[in-house]
Amino acid sequence: LIHSANTFGALLFCFIAVSTTYIFGTLLTANGNLKRLNWLALGGVILNIGLNLYLIPTYGAFGAAIASLITQTATVVGQVILAYSLLDIKTPKQDLIATISFILLLLTTYFMFNNYLNIAWFYEFLLLGITGAVLAFITKMIDLRGIFLMLKKD
Repeated sequence: LIHSANTFGALLFCFIAVSTTYIFGTLLTANGNLKRLNWLALGGVILNIGLNLYLIPTYGAFGAAIASLITQTATVVGQVILAYSLLDIKTPKQDLIATISFILLLLTTYFMFNNYLNIAWFYEFLLLGITGAVLAFITKMIDLRGIFLMLKKD
């Protein structure tokens, strides 16, 4: 049970990379950068095959999940770099700092909960969700004023 929970946990983190890939992949496709996207995808395929050959014999399904996480993360980092360099996207430093802070705080919280709390996975998941929501407000990833302004306009 613990093995499958760890595997599922790694795959849940893949969701972040895959979701970001939808955004930046669509942006690059709309801009006509298919050749570069295909080269990036080929690199991801080669990386994934290599990681699977190395990790699966030792770690089984968990190794495959880690290979997927590494591959998806590498691919999305490549897409983000490509989009920023080709499309001259400007991100305010404050937004970048808030995003990085949110990610680091949430990952730290996850590892602390996972290593120091001895509670059922459901309660750990629920507690992490609540903590993530609180961190989203603290780091201003979610802006209450903006939400209230949107609600007032309707």
